Amino acid sequence: MRHIALLILFCLAVSSCKTTSTGPTVVDNFPSNVSSIIQANCLGGDCHSGPTPQNTHLTLSSWDAMTKGSVYFNEVIPFTAVKSHLFGHVNTNSNLGPVIIPTMPLARNPLSDADQATIFTWINQGAKSAQGKVPYDDVTKRIFIANQSENMLSVVDADTKRLVRILSAGTGYLPAAIEVMPDFKSCIVAMAGANGIIRKYDIATYSQLGEFKSNLVPSEIALTPDGSKGYVTDESYAGNRFGVFDPVSMTMSKTISSPLIIDPFSVAVSPDGKYAYICGHGSDNVLRIDTKNDSVMGCLPLGADVIVPVTSKYVRKYLPQKVVVSSDSKTLYVTCNNTHEVVVFDLVKDTIKARIPVNNFPWGEALSPDGSELWVVTWGTNSIHVISTSTNQLITEIDSVSQNPHAVTITPDGAFAYVACEFSAGGAHHHETGGLPESSYVVIDCKTRKIISIQELPAYSIDVKAAYK
Repeated sequence: MRHIALLILFCLAVSSCKTTSTGPTVVDNFPSNVSSIIQANCLGGDCHSGPTPQNTHLTLSSWDAMTKGSVYFNEVIPFTAVKSHLFGHVNTNSNLGPVIIPTMPLARNPLSDADQATIFTWINQGAKSAQGKVPYDDVTKRIFIANQSENMLSVVDADTKRLVRILSAGTGYLPAAIEVMPDFKSCIVAMAGANGIIRKYDIATYSQLGEFKSNLVPSEIALTPDGSKGYVTDESYAGNRFGVFDPVSMTMSKTISSPLIIDPFSVAVSPDGKYAYICGHGSDNVLRIDTKNDSVMGCLPLGADVIVPVTSKYVRKYLPQKVVVSSDSKTLYVTCNNTHEVVVFDLVKDTIKARIPVNNFPWGEALSPDGSELWVVTWGTNSIHVISTSTNQLITEIDSVSQNPHAVTITPDGAFAYVACEFSAGGAHHHETGGLPESSYVVIDCKTRKIISIQELPAYSIDVKAAYK
């Protein structure tokens, strides 16, 4: 229903798909069993012989053409048929996977159960070419996104901006946070379920390298610049714990409690590696930890009205959501959900030097690689605030960033911002009718401030990180 215009375009192609005016185009580089299905059902006229607006520019005349995708970027996700629209559009069995309207081929009988199963199996085995090549296995610039509600991790190719892989974390694992190791060879993913499993993945092969139980409810993780130590918060509501782990050996080192903080949520390590900073959802402050011995050095209250030390009767006012530290380790930025602002701390003087008003419910934030801009997503108004770090003033606001933006990262070259959004806003998305509501990732040109792509993802996207230099 969200894509009436697209359905009209498909309907316009019905007459040309009913008959084959030019005859089937020779299908190149598909396995023979898949090739025969495509030649019999998908080519000729204005179907998928070549790119046209009617077929959303999806070409199936060859395996290589197919991998270029259409305007939706997710026709084939290797090893994940249920998220691949090529399968969804030919599927008629909701028990097997989502049934996506319109059913293909248009104005003709659906594919047989056997042919549907062939497409399903082919994609689940990697959607390989006739020579055994897996699509997108040569990607080098990856964006990792945590999709919590479906226990998945999505991988986007930063060069093409398309979704190229979905990894299953396992039922009940609930991916919550992602950090990339300094050598860019592996990434660490913290799970909010399954006893707080923290897992390491090989970035190039997507294989699992290790895991351990933190026995916490992780919300965020942060690594020291040399990758020798990691910190994990415990979002167990009214708790006061955080964890320290070894990301090399993948073992839990210790769990530390502090009466200065309630509900530790976000964590960041200063680029100089000296301190870790953890904000307390329920205590309206930021804890400072010495990374040498993990001792608590004190806290930075978000306002003069914050009680230090905090008591169980304290009613939170600011609700700090995210912390990031400037590249010179002298400034701390804290988004505050309740007061709709970014609080800026001078870490040399331990004073608040600015309060920057933003829209409702600021959530994630990220600094540009050169440190000149702070990008802040506002969950409540589906927008992004771009702030000058030299003046602490708003530069611009980018509206209509899908729905419920949660996290943002900026590519290492400073060219693009990727925004993980909890739920899709329709419009630029595809038309799935089964399964959980899809979420989305938004790609923004940092120079022009223009949204260049909005694409769907598995449900509830809450963290995003660039996994390349």
